[in-house]
Amino acid sequence: MYLTKIVRNGMIVLKRMNVPLYSSKYSKKTYTVHQHLLCLCIKEIQQQSYRSCRDFIDDFEKLQEILVLNKVPHFTTLQKSLQRFPPRWYKTILKRLIQLLKSKANAVIDGTGIMQTTASTSYIRRIKRHVKQREFFKIILVIDPDDGFILTCHGTHGHRHESPFFIQLFEDIPFELSEICGDKGFDSEKNQRYVMKQRHARSYVDVRDIPKRGRYRKKTYRQKQELQWKQRYKKMRNIIESKNFSFKHQFGDYIPGKNIHNRRRYLAIRIMAMNLITLQKSEKILFFKFISLEVFYTPRTVILFQQHNYLICITFIITFVSIKLLNCNYSCIIRCRKLITKIYFVQKVLICWHY
Repeated sequence: MYLTKIVRNGMIVLKRMNVPLYSSKYSKKTYTVHQHLLCLCIKEIQQQSYRSCRDFIDDFEKLQEILVLNKVPHFTTLQKSLQRFPPRWYKTILKRLIQLLKSKANAVIDGTGIMQTTASTSYIRRIKRHVKQREFFKIILVIDPDDGFILTCHGTHGHRHESPFFIQLFEDIPFELSEICGDKGFDSEKNQRYVMKQRHARSYVDVRDIPKRGRYRKKTYRQKQELQWKQRYKKMRNIIESKNFSFKHQFGDYIPGKNIHNRRRYLAIRIMAMNLITLQKSEKILFFKFISLEVFYTPRTVILFQQHNYLICITFIITFVSIKLLNCNYSCIIRCRKLITKIYFVQKVLICWHY
């Protein structure tokens, strides 16, 4: 049930993002790009190999119905579909997903390391392999602390510093940011100026020591003395650290790939899967932007069981139009949920999706 909900939401999301069904007009059209992406997400969520994922989908008939699969793809099909697109294409998909979910947000940035091999330290010592320092793959995540969605990401070699990627990552976020938080590793006059001058956001990027120069670093240091600043900074830092832990717990502390480009592809698939999991956990009802009139591969029938059907329709129309006009994001809808659910006839709506 948990996995089927994630896949169903993923199909609707990919349709709303206008992701093309096929990579080329000359493709065989046996499977769609949507099906490939979601099968890869299933593989990463289940932490399986390509062969095991193929067998898992073959045994799971409900997933085949949701994915509209006439036959289960061969394991090499998924392997080749991952290699078909460059890493920047996957980053564009993530950008479209965030634009669909949000119009305004806060942001916290942090980096963490993932191992490039599954060999343990004890095994390396036992086979007497001399390794000066184990190489790892560094990922830098930018998340929204209010709901946990990953806004953007970047993967690089483990020994590179995170600070030079600060501005590059926030340039990938197309909407307004109110607060930007980071640890002392991202502190520099250039980054502080970007946050305040170009993004017009409140800076929660921690300052190292007492700044002797730099106008914007000094301004942040003065704000740092306030109790409210410290409490907000601590809260956002706790959220990003817990997100790093949950990311590794969900997908493992290892990323495959023979080169950095393949690792970035795997990272993008994991980020997409993580956002779908967050979407499924955040709210049981798919938010009103994906209202029940959405059409995917086959028409869907909407059945409203209620004595006063016209009242239900009017409520849905008013809610949808108000969200569309006010351009509310998902976090605003969550705040309004308690008020909306007080209306007795909305609670009894049953929406049936037929694939």
